[in-house]
Amino acid sequence: MFGNRKAAAVGLAGLMVLGASGSALAQDAPRKVMLIGNQRFGDQGPMDAFSAGLDQCASEFGFEIAKLESIDPAGYEDDIRAVAAEGYDLILTTFPPMTPAQVTVAKEFADQKFRAIYQFINMPGDAEILANVSSTEYQGQTVGYILGVVAASLSKSGKLGVVAGSDDPTVNSIANAWGQGALSVNPDVSVEYGVAGSYEDPAKGKEIALAMASRGVDVIATQAARTQLGVIEGAKEQGILVQGDVADNFSLYPEGFVGYNALDFSSDVYLACKEVAEDSWTGGTHTVLDLATDTFFVPWDVIDAWSAAQTFTDADTAAAAIAAGKAAEVAILDGSLVVENDMTFPVNIGG
Repeated sequence: MFGNRKAAAVGLAGLMVLGASGSALAQDAPRKVMLIGNQRFGDQGPMDAFSAGLDQCASEFGFEIAKLESIDPAGYEDDIRAVAAEGYDLILTTFPPMTPAQVTVAKEFADQKFRAIYQFINMPGDAEILANVSSTEYQGQTVGYILGVVAASLSKSGKLGVVAGSDDPTVNSIANAWGQGALSVNPDVSVEYGVAGSYEDPAKGKEIALAMASRGVDVIATQAARTQLGVIEGAKEQGILVQGDVADNFSLYPEGFVGYNALDFSSDVYLACKEVAEDSWTGGTHTVLDLATDTFFVPWDVIDAWSAAQTFTDADTAAAAIAAGKAAEVAILDGSLVVENDMTFPVNIGG
């Protein structure tokens, strides 16, 4: 489906370039695209999805692609600047922590196109609009609400938990909505929130999951990227349920993985490349991607697969939970149910 990968020297001293590939299908001198990630690739989550979108840019448009891990916040600005100086046709950066560096370098390289993935640049009311930057925002609170409905419908203890990677606006919004979805089913439910402080620490994720389970939590949702792998492991050890974030990790725990907050991260990278390929770049903009745009979605096929494999509850309860979730989805899409985009840090619900 994607182009063959091959090693390439990018010529950026001191930077860890992970790979480059492409074909010569589209042009003799292929356009060059660099993806700079502030989280490590290989997370079975958003970073790998971005990478897949990058591969599609090579396969479909014949772009020469490369990706770079920029992990140390102190180095973000230097890394972006070094890549910009190489004259890439498109540079993509990831997540809000990179925004200050992204803005600084974008001002220095006014002719360089930047895609600020999941960053809040060029927002309505901003005093300054950067014409060479296209930023995107993900609003997954609606899917979070739906999954919260399913979780509360399944919980036997009425005690639920959320494990997040950090205090982050979109993560907070999804977590808050998940709690509200749970409350819509059971007003006496309790929800506790745990922050791992990292999106790359499965050991910490497992530690938090085991602690929650010890307090009676029997359904945990995650917004933690690679850290969620530890949450899944802990949930499996305790025989409780878990809902993942953005990646399908059903195979790790078929009898307990009750869906995930599905997000097609790869499309953001692909669509940015498509604009460059078609000379239709929309700089100076900020775009919201959500359930209504099919960027976020509920993976009902995965939840159905869980229902067939699960031993947590009886078949009727599982079916009723799925039906309740689907009813909430219909109400959201037809506008009769509005889910608040509450980006404040979540507060524990109940006792």
